[in-house]
Parts: sequence; structure tokens; C-alpha cells
Amino acid sequence: MEYEEFKIADVFIIETGANISQNELNSGKTPRISVTNLNNGISGYYSDLSSKNYRIQENFISLSFLGTCFYHPYRASLDMKVHCLKPIKRCLNKYIALFLVNLFKKSFNGVYNDQISSTDLKKSYIQLPVTSGNIDFDFMENYIKNIEAKMQKLILYYNMLANRERERERERERERERERVNRAAILLIFILQILIYQTLSKRLLCR
Repeated sequence: MEYEEFKIADVFIIETGANISQNELNSGKTPRISVTNLNNGISGYYSDLSSKNYRIQENFISLSFLGTCFYHPYRASLDMKVHCLKPIKRCLNKYIALFLVNLFKKSFNGVYNDQISSTDLKKSYIQLPVTSGNIDFDFMENYIKNIEAKMQKLILYYNMLANRERERERERERERERERVNRAAILLIFILQILIYQTLSKRLLCR
């Protein structure tokens, strides 16, 4: 597969979040995307605001000024210095988005010591797979689908091996239980033989 460089602003709609005072945010259901590298970038869940700085996006890729990057198929608000990216000519699905997220992470990992501003982002370039000079979103989708299919096969294989090992362990435990029962039976027979011997000995002495 061939790759070509594209100006990010030519391929993606780019919007950026704005600052909202923590005092204005109340607990709710809408995730807020921040610069954190944890929990898919979600810093908390809040009620929607009517403020012009409270910006809601859905089905987008977030890229923060620190280079953290995630896919959000759900409705979410953006914190300051978190950019929203949506392809101009293609609606995102999880497969295309995961491919692009990894490309963005590779492209911006360690590039900016300070921050990735919206100006920097719009002037930046990214390498994308192409077919006949056109961005091949189908390749991106199928590439991730193939990885997913391979992972599912590996998971099934692992589960099969785990089930076999559990069955072997159960069989070993059954074997150990049989051995314990046999040892107990042998001990009981031995004790019984002693008791019989002692009883017979007493009778013989009485005679």
C-alpha cells in the first residue's frame, strides 16, 4: 500500500474546545474530553451548558495539545486545547477511526515540546494510504477489521487452550480425590484387620 502526505486541514474538519470554569460544570451524563491520557480522555461527566464556549461534538477523533488522541463515537464536550477532527469526505466508524488515531499518535509523538495549537495542526501534514492518488478509507477499515478478526481467532484459541487446561486440572483433581479415597480405604481395611486380630487374640486367650 502506498502512502502520501496530506495537509491535515485539507482532509479533516478541525474544531477546538474552549475553557469552561470548573465552577460552571455540574455533574451530569455528557463526557468531557480533556488532555488526560487516561479513560479515553474523559475527565468527567457533566450537564450540558448554554455557554458558547461549551462545545459538543459526536463521532470524532480528539487530539489534545499534548498529543493524546482518542476516538469518540458518542456525544461529548471538548475542554480547552482539545481539537476535534472529522474527515471531510467520509463518516467515521470505529475501524477507520482506530487506524487514524494510531497515525496521529505516531505523527505527533514527541514532535511538539510545547503544544499542538490549532494553527500548528492545520498547517501540519500526515501520511495516509492512497489508491490511484485518492485517500483509501476502505483500506483503513479493512486493515483494522483484519486485525480484529485475527485477535478474535487468537482469543478463541486461547479460550480453547484455557478450557482444555481447566478440564485437565479437573481430571487431575478427580484423580487426586480417587487416590485420597483409596488411601483412606486401605487405612480403614488395615485398622479393621488390626481390630479383628485383637478380637480373635482375646478370644483365644480366654479359652
